[in-house]
Amino acid sequence: HYNVNDGILFNATERPDPTLGSLDVAMAIFPIVGKNSRSAFTIEYRDILTASDETDLNRRYHAGIELNFADALFLRAGYNQRYLTYGFEFSMANYQFQATSYGEEIGTADDNQEERHYDLKFAYRF
Repeated sequence: HYNVNDGILFNATERPDPTLGSLDVAMAIFPIVGKNSRSAFTIEYRDILTASDETDLNRRYHAGIELNFADALFLRAGYNQRYLTYGFEFSMANYQFQATSYGEEIGTADDNQEERHYDLKFAYRF
């Protein structure tokens, strides 16, 4: 049972803490390597507005490269929070298979500790 006095006419006296904004800065270039080959180079710095609060700035840096051969084979490598990332993708007709690995920093600035992730993806597109 709901009437007009429920909900929209009540006054809340408590307010949540404001959420700080976030700003990521990145740059990418996409050179064509050959007739059937392309590449991508990216670099990113995450959450630049709160950089002064971070004790380990390596958590903010990300970079990567991708080589694309005929839109069928993709080779990828990069850097995420001080750790190596890598992967590949095979894509043909309606099928797509990806395998990737990346590391994330779960330690502190003085005691680095990597958490390694491995991902597999298979897709059928129609």
